[in-house]
Amino acid sequence: MTETTPELQTKLQNLSLAEGENWKDVKDFIPEKYITNAERVLGWESGPTRIQVEVLKKIVSNEEAKSEKHIVAQAELGSGKTGMFCFAILRKLDLNRGLQALVFCDTMELTIQTAKEISKLAGNDVRVWTAFRGEIKKINNEVEEGDPHIIVGTVG
Repeated sequence: MTETTPELQTKLQNLSLAEGENWKDVKDFIPEKYITNAERVLGWESGPTRIQVEVLKKIVSNEEAKSEKHIVAQAELGSGKTGMFCFAILRKLDLNRGLQALVFCDTMELTIQTAKEISKLAGNDVRVWTAFRGEIKKINNEVEEGDPHIIVGTVG
């Protein structure tokens, strides 16, 4: 779990990354192993997009205010919106506990796509399952047995 100190909060609010600057500039806010997975598995070598930096600022701001405000982000396809909300979940995840996040999607296809994205970013430490059509399935069979940390599902 990543804790945000007042100093890190100030650093993030003053962060003025341009599109594509290095991911290492946000490493204090996202556990480095997840950034490494993003670079290695998903090819995110160019660094965070503008929408990712703005969403990260909102996430950390909500945490500091101990607020549960919703964050709505709209950007073009492929801008990294799914990746950033995955990072928001992974930031707070405690691997010693069971289920900690439920993600709801509109369709079965989006459920599978989102679960695979979370699994790729999380690596083999995090148990991600899908739930749809009355079935619950593990996404990554390489992950150890146990209750899921994250379930991604749909009602359809």
